[in-house]
Amino acid sequence: THTDYTPLALLFNEHATLVVPANSPFKNVRDIMDKLKYDPQALSVAVGFSPGGINHLGAARLLKQGGVDVRKLKVVMFQGQGAVLTALLGGHVDIAPMQVATALSNAQQGKLRILGIAAERRGEGALADIPTWREQGFDLVWSNVRFMLGPRGMTQAQLAYWDGVLERMTGSDEWKNEGRKNYLQLEYLNSKQMPQRIAVIYQQLKGASIDVGLIKE
Repeated sequence: THTDYTPLALLFNEHATLVVPANSPFKNVRDIMDKLKYDPQALSVAVGFSPGGINHLGAARLLKQGGVDVRKLKVVMFQGQGAVLTALLGGHVDIAPMQVATALSNAQQGKLRILGIAAERRGEGALADIPTWREQGFDLVWSNVRFMLGPRGMTQAQLAYWDGVLERMTGSDEWKNEGRKNYLQLEYLNSKQMPQRIAVIYQQLKGASIDVGLIKE
């Protein structure tokens, strides 16, 4: 677990969305929940990479709030977001959790409909029209948290070195511009701030993994 490493830094978050094809009959997430509540196998949920990944667990957390038995969902695994997108646009699957940058670019092309985003508040610019789950009555903030770890037992001098390097990097204009371009929520935490945050992240992921039946309580 995270306790086998030295937490060095939190860098940024990628908030998750839930999308359907633009021609889908589902206009909002409540329509989906109503259908899945009575038959969890009625719709297929496309997920990139693996069971227990951040997209899989985030979608499950959301649907559980609508009374869906998330252990019985028809989850279809793909090797990446590109394959998920292809299957979704081809009509082979019904819904998919997706990182906001990919979802937004395809929604702007008229290919997808974004039902909501798991952020604390609406974004700016192109993100301003995407409602949060909280706005729609679901208490869920969920993101793919990007952080750095080092080996266990790093010295104070080593931690100070990496704190300095990463603070300079995350404060640079190049870093900030990259974040804006890819719709990332930039949030830098150093090695002193990270242990508490990563413990919270671990508990969230563990709880969601129990929800879907991947691990036991």
